[in-house]
Amino acid sequence: MIRIEKIDKYEWAKMSEKAHLICFKELRAAHMDRIDFALLGVKDGIVQHYCTVKELDFESCYWQYGGQFPSAKDHLSVSSYKDMAEWCFNEGYKRVTTYIQNTNSAMMRIALKVGFIIVGVRYFHGEVYVEFLLEKNEQP
Repeated sequence: MIRIEKIDKYEWAKMSEKAHLICFKELRAAHMDRIDFALLGVKDGIVQHYCTVKELDFESCYWQYGGQFPSAKDHLSVSSYKDMAEWCFNEGYKRVTTYIQNTNSAMMRIALKVGFIIVGVRYFHGEVYVEFLLEKNEQP
């Protein structure tokens, strides 16, 4: 079972550079994370997945970066990200947005399985990013 834990941006800064290096084989300086907090998917005391979160307004948040550590099993990531989305909705957010580079087909598949829908395309520094939106189901 995956447990979702929230850590503040200062705690995330202590681990972010190593997390990005492990998950993406790329060094991203901690100051690149312009976030309010991070969510960790933890199983048996070991972080399996993460996403960094920026609050846009009291109803909306943006997932800036997300990753899966090599020790995680692929099927757990969909479940973990669903749990992270549910955590956001339980905190009062009504929508979650994220951008995923169009070459990251694994993450795009995960987003679609979680329930995100494609709402746009952005170009940034010569790269193509797909914009995804997940809204809280308000059915009675």
